[in-house]
Amino acid sequence: MGPHSDFYICANLYYPSGNVIPSKQDVQFTRRVQRCGEMMGIDVLDHLIIGQKQYFSLREEGILEE
Repeated sequence: MGPHSDFYICANLYYPSGNVIPSKQDVQFTRRVQRCGEMMGIDVLDHLIIGQKQYFSLREEGILEE
């Protein structure tokens, strides 16, 4: 993430099934959004997958590129 960006993205998905493990497509989508954001000077803060009682943060799990 850039130190001085004025714009940020945090993507959120809600999976009512409770399975918060990201699919291959979820990870690919996040990486595409991150690359597009880099070209426009927009930082992707995180991509959260939210279930009934838990969540998965791609940033916390090291899947989002620094």
